[in-house]
Amino acid sequence: MPRVPGRLLRAKINGEYIACETSCDFNYEVEMRGASAVTSGRWKEVIPGVRSWGLTLNANLMLSAAGANIQPILNAIMTGEVLDIEFRTDISLVPELAISGKVFVSGGSIGSAVGSNVSWNTSFTGSGPFAYTAGSFNVGFGYSATDPFGDEEELEPQFFKDIGSVSMDLDYTTASAGNYLYAIVPTALTTVFDEWFNNIYNFGTIPDFVWREPVVIGANRYYISRDPLYFTSDESEITFTKS
Repeated sequence: MPRVPGRLLRAKINGEYIACETSCDFNYEVEMRGASAVTSGRWKEVIPGVRSWGLTLNANLMLSAAGANIQPILNAIMTGEVLDIEFRTDISLVPELAISGKVFVSGGSIGSAVGSNVSWNTSFTGSGPFAYTAGSFNVGFGYSATDPFGDEEELEPQFFKDIGSVSMDLDYTTASAGNYLYAIVPTALTTVFDEWFNNIYNFGTIPDFVWREPVVIGANRYYISRDPLYFTSDESEITFTKS
């Protein structure tokens, strides 16, 4: 299995990547409470109690840079603001790993030394649960010469693709010209999928002039074009990326 370079796992604060980040660590803990009984033979037994999590972040100081820097951290200390944080792999990686949640700033420092860059670090303490997505999903897609409206469950995809929840390419080929296009997406992916856009048709904003409102049947959500769609030779592939 290929390893993931450290530079491809980065942190976001309020939707912006940290500028000049040098390292970031996600930490978690489950408090174990004693639960020994007479029948345990004096062996220690435990049950899980309170769960907690947080992140520690290190970066070089950039007073003017694209992305988040020390400023939102300092502001959050002054105001007591809760921050949205996301610790995720780069969008180029499929499958992905993304951990996110609400945090408060709980500590940190800014340091300088002659002959080196000014750096800063901070610690975040999670408030409430964290959420995560990991792995990939199997999406079926294809095209039909007749309108499959009302018969979604009978659709048999011509193609399947394992994708992460970041991006995917659906190659319909030029044979799909003049056909109804469809995608069968696991419901576990739809909360992210609904936010996606593509370079030809809007597949995410439902309903619109191209795609019908999706239908949920069992563990899948079905997206079907309203009318037959026509592709040119250079438009045979629809590329979806998270916005």
